[in-house]
Amino acid sequence: MQIDYRTALKGISGFCSATILSLAILSTGCTSVHSGQVAYKKGDYPAAVTQWQPLAEQGDAKAQYLIGLMHERGHGVAKDDKLAAQWYARAAEQNHPAAMNNLGILYQTGRGVPADLAKAYDLYTRASDELLPDARCNLGVMYFYGIGVDRNLDKAADYFRFAALRGSRQGQYLLGLMYLTADGVPLNTSEGARWITASAERGYAPALYELAQLHERGRGVPTSRHLAIGAYRHAALQGHAGAQTNLAMLLIERNDTGDRADAMYFLELAGAKGVKQAQYALGRMLAEPGDGNDDKQAVWWLTRAAEQDMPEALASLAVMVDQGRGVEQDTQEAARLYQRAADLGWPRAQHMMGVFCESGRGVEQNAADALRWYTLAADNGYAPAQASRDRLQFSLSTQERNESDRLIQQWYQSQKNTPKQANDTGLAEVKTR
Repeated sequence: MQIDYRTALKGISGFCSATILSLAILSTGCTSVHSGQVAYKKGDYPAAVTQWQPLAEQGDAKAQYLIGLMHERGHGVAKDDKLAAQWYARAAEQNHPAAMNNLGILYQTGRGVPADLAKAYDLYTRASDELLPDARCNLGVMYFYGIGVDRNLDKAADYFRFAALRGSRQGQYLLGLMYLTADGVPLNTSEGARWITASAERGYAPALYELAQLHERGRGVPTSRHLAIGAYRHAALQGHAGAQTNLAMLLIERNDTGDRADAMYFLELAGAKGVKQAQYALGRMLAEPGDGNDDKQAVWWLTRAAEQDMPEALASLAVMVDQGRGVEQDTQEAARLYQRAADLGWPRAQHMMGVFCESGRGVEQNAADALRWYTLAADNGYAPAQASRDRLQFSLSTQERNESDRLIQQWYQSQKNTPKQANDTGLAEVKTR
């Protein structure tokens, strides 16, 4: 499906957190701080803490910030947002920009401190006055959504642009999305793609994901499946579940040597994160006949997607249950699964419910109900159901046809009264193919 860029923006954590690396310039001239940075980059977190802790206790703002960061991340010390906030606050009192920014994030999210948007805004502003790009980016997010302030897209764009021009990957990404959606700036696909590309070139996973989708559609960049696969792969290797899913789909389509194994690997990674599209695709692949067939595993993955009310998965799982593949054969359970998928509007499941109702398999035989399901599936454009509907309706009495019409109207009314479910994976932009 098409990218919902508003959803993509909302899916972002919204926070630019200053890091160890951003302190490389700020930390020069302090041997112990520098030695700790060297140890940190090597992954020796305890050694880094050993270098920084004494300095932090002596009042060194840089070291206080770094100890706060270690507690926030759980690197070399226990993960503790409350202690992180305390160390950030001590550094912020000395106007340390990154500490003010990260403390602002904790206040915005209510981690380690009571949630306080006014304090978050004040801390971001103070850090922004020190020209910290991350803080400008965070102010932009607050103005973009109206978090603790009146929504102001012009200000959001200005803050994102400041951050983007100074190398903030997230600022570049967010500014690019604004140009692609015409939110606060004129629609400019080329400019949007340029900023997305700049962020992607610096390895930012969400930007790599968006760039891949742009390459798939040729929006602001050349259409290229090869470049899309490359961008998806870079994001997928960073753990981006949407990229893992879409990469797998492209690999399946390409079908070169080794692509199937790669696709299954990335689908399993995304599926383990709860992405129902990945769970469904992996289940379907495992159910295919051949050397890679594993019906039990197929049922396991299809069940995970079905538990999220994915109609395709419910219908596929119904097939496995009805045929006794990978699970004990159970016609009534198959009918229940088809019923759920049919209620969600999946035309093939609606057609199968018509078959079950007409034959009395797994449910009570009911010709009027069968006609109801055939008609709904036909209205959804499913050709086999059109033939079944036309065949059956001429054999029914007027009373049965009227009953079928009543059931159809009842179904449509139930759909109007059913609230739309929120996407619980945070990955609404994941495509299905």
